Amino acid sequence: MSDPFASLDELWQSQATVPVNPNKIKQRMRWLKIKHWCYVMLDCLALLPIAYFLFWEPAAFTFTVRSMLVVLGVLAISYTVYLSWLRRVSLFWQACDTTDYLMLLQRQLVNSVRIARATKHSAWVTQLLLCAFFAGAGLSEQTITVSGSRLALILAGTGLALTGFYAWAQHRQRRFERELLQLKRMVTLR
Repeated sequence: MSDPFASLDELWQSQATVPVNPNKIKQRMRWLKIKHWCYVMLDCLALLPIAYFLFWEPAAFTFTVRSMLVVLGVLAISYTVYLSWLRRVSLFWQACDTTDYLMLLQRQLVNSVRIARATKHSAWVTQLLLCAFFAGAGLSEQTITVSGSRLALILAGTGLALTGFYAWAQHRQRRFERELLQLKRMVTLR
C-alpha cells in the first residue's frame, strides 16, 4: 500500500528555504539605531522655535497668544517624549544573538507603525492648531499684521503641505505593516 501523501512530502522537502542572514539583520538594527537617534535629535530641535518665542520674545505676544504657545509647547513636548519612548527599542539595543535581533526588529517595527500612525494624525492636528492659533490671535487684543488674503494663503499652503505629509506618513505606516508581516512570516518559518 502506497502512502498518498508521499508525493506531497517529497514536494515539501524539495522546496528551497531562504536562510536568515544574521549580518543583514545586525546591519539593519545598526541603521535603525542611527536613523532613530537622528529622528530624536530632529524632534528635539523642532521644539526650539516654541522655546524661543516663550522665553526670549515673550513681550512680543499678548497673554492669550503666550497661553496658546504654552499649550502648544506642552503638546509638542508630550509628543516628542511619546515618539522617543516608541523609539527606545532601536535607540538602546545591544549586540545579541539572531533570535533576539529578530525579536527586537519585530518590536521596533510594531513601534514604527505606531510612530507613523501618530505622525499621520499629527498632520491634521497641526493644521487645526494653526487655525486655532490665528483665530485666537485675531480674536484677542493681538493685532495680526498679516492681511486676510495672505493669512488664507498661509493656511492653504500649510494645509497642502500637511496633506502631503499625511500621505507620506500613511505610506510609511503601510510599509512598516508589510515589513512586520513579512518578518512574522519569516520568524514562523524558522
